[in-house]
Amino acid sequence: MTTEESTPYKFIKLNNGEDIVCMIENNDISENQIKVLHPLKLQMLPKMLTGTQGDSIGLSHWMHPMSESVSFELSLKDVLLISDASPGLIKYYEYVLTQMRNNGFEDLDNIFKGK
Repeated sequence: MTTEESTPYKFIKLNNGEDIVCMIENNDISENQIKVLHPLKLQMLPKMLTGTQGDSIGLSHWMHPMSESVSFELSLKDVLLISDASPGLIKYYEYVLTQMRNNGFEDLDNIFKGK
């Protein structure tokens, strides 16, 4: 990947404190808004909840169950930061999306608890 290229997978920090991982449609950021696809909310899970040695990352639907949409337009005034997602986060994001598709969104709690 050259410095000119970037991944379509993005980490977005919103002004309200939420963090999402998503794809940007056609890597297109307009003057005032951005269209995101399949946004998942990123949450840090402390080791006391996960039983692991360090904090873990959890991904869940960002707007579900309020909306069944897979794409949203965000106003750039509500965005604090947009960055390429790390390779590890991309791999986990793709895994979670695959699990959600395979399970038809029916039992999301078990996906995130590893059941």
